[in-house]
Amino acid sequence: MRVLLVAPPVVRHTEHMPPYGVLALWWYVRRNFEVDFLDATHMEERDIVERAVQGYDVVGISGQFTATVHRAIAVAQQLKRREPGLTLVAGGAHATFDCEHFLRAGFDFVVRHEGELTLNELLERLQAGEQDFSQVQGLAFLRDDQLVTTDPRPLIEDLDSLPFPDLSELDLDRYRMASGERMFLLESSRGCCHKCKFCYTPAMWKRWRAKSAQRVAQEFAYYDQQGLEYLLVTDDNIAVNLRRIRELSEALTADPVEVPWEAAACQNSLARSPEIPRLLRAAGCETIQSAIDSGSQKVLDYYGKPTSRELMAKAFTAIREAGVVVNTQVIVGAPVESLRDAWSSLSFGRRWADVLTISTLEPRPGTSFWSEDFRDRFQEFGRGNSLLHPHPRAIEAVVIAHYLMFYLHPVTLRRALRGSGAQQRQLRWHMKMYSSTMVEKLRGLAAEQGEQDPG
Repeated sequence: MRVLLVAPPVVRHTEHMPPYGVLALWWYVRRNFEVDFLDATHMEERDIVERAVQGYDVVGISGQFTATVHRAIAVAQQLKRREPGLTLVAGGAHATFDCEHFLRAGFDFVVRHEGELTLNELLERLQAGEQDFSQVQGLAFLRDDQLVTTDPRPLIEDLDSLPFPDLSELDLDRYRMASGERMFLLESSRGCCHKCKFCYTPAMWKRWRAKSAQRVAQEFAYYDQQGLEYLLVTDDNIAVNLRRIRELSEALTADPVEVPWEAAACQNSLARSPEIPRLLRAAGCETIQSAIDSGSQKVLDYYGKPTSRELMAKAFTAIREAGVVVNTQVIVGAPVESLRDAWSSLSFGRRWADVLTISTLEPRPGTSFWSEDFRDRFQEFGRGNSLLHPHPRAIEAVVIAHYLMFYLHPVTLRRALRGSGAQQRQLRWHMKMYSSTMVEKLRGLAAEQGEQDPG
């Protein structure tokens, strides 16, 4: 039985990130099956179909990101027309929480939540020619046109038992920062200890689990040996446990690696343990992503975000004192957020940011904001459109204004041209990502204004 695992096309072509979720599944199931991996993030749908009909029995397509769902489903539907007997499997966060839509769109199975063990067992049963899949935990399928979701599968407790990353068959030159460095992703933990209303992570991963410091250090050393020049740690919050941070810092400083890296950390963790940025910096971390989400306590409470402006200031001060670049993320567009709140939040983010990331609140499956009404609007996801605020165009205009004020500011431009290596890497990367989006939005707003005032 031949299997192909596919990372589907992305919405924007401004970056080429390694599709780590699909790679993790590939590294796991290829121990027992003949499995190929296809990074189709920058491929046309017709080319993916041509590759997938070349003798495969099972094709798995990631349904991780809402912004790529319409393209993943389009590929699946074309495959079904070409090869009706082909078994199609979806997985990832969006597919997990909207599994019936995937199944009725042409997929035969959806692997829900953590995928390694479930996909492996599904392939075992398919290879054996079995017809009853009701005992496969973590699975969804249709039976007599009715949705069947099997019992949840227990989480993998020992993440060190997962296969070690293997980059030997990948073209690493395709994964580069805007400043040119070859980059890759490193998974240190899964899940988060918070339950923010806008995030699917709590429902997807249930709880926080981590690899040991020794295993993480081994992966760092391996990536360094492969000639990578930058690593992005995928953790939602690397700073959950101070003792583990100390162990990680000790392991990474005992046998230092040359490759710089960045990670995300929540402010309440950093404010509670302000030595964490210093420990991470000693271990080679040069950038910390720490999301503000909002500068309004009303909006933070609405999100269920356990922080405040005071905690944020304490955390950002600790990051700066450690000599680490601050990448702040602000989310705007909450239904309860006034335009003044949005402006104030973005101003607060600009105040602390070495690098500013602005996200517009989107109704993702697995969160309380999702409803089936958004299914025909998938192409709007990932483009910074305000889908939940009563004044969406005003929110988008506020976002554009703050991006321009930050990234065209003389200090930001000077850092992008002559700042530290970390500042240049981050700023050039983000400028490249956001420039095309901002131009597209400005054109859209101008076109709308022209339609409203043709004279």
